[in-house]
Amino acid sequence: MNEIRLHTNTPTYRSPEWTAAVEHMAQTNAPRRFSVIGHDDTTENSAILAWGFDYGDGDVIVESARDDRRWDLNSPTAANQHFPCPATGSIEIYWIDPPVT
Repeated sequence: MNEIRLHTNTPTYRSPEWTAAVEHMAQTNAPRRFSVIGHDDTTENSAILAWGFDYGDGDVIVESARDDRRWDLNSPTAANQHFPCPATGSIEIYWIDPPVT
């Protein structure tokens, strides 16, 4: 579990500084969301195939947007193997959340 450690310079509990540290902790440790998009160049159509969470440590969860399938993977691009890709199309990972800086 991520937590704020007590040090001599730790802000007072529930102070504005504490709240800022908690918000920073939540933002930097939150999983990044992404979608798996299928493109078909012949029909000029695109569709969301799945939604995912990347926890940044090799743990990735992907859930199909069309049924109850779910995968525990080691990278977002590993989801590509679970969706058929037309010969004239492609699969794309679209990041919803930007990387935390």
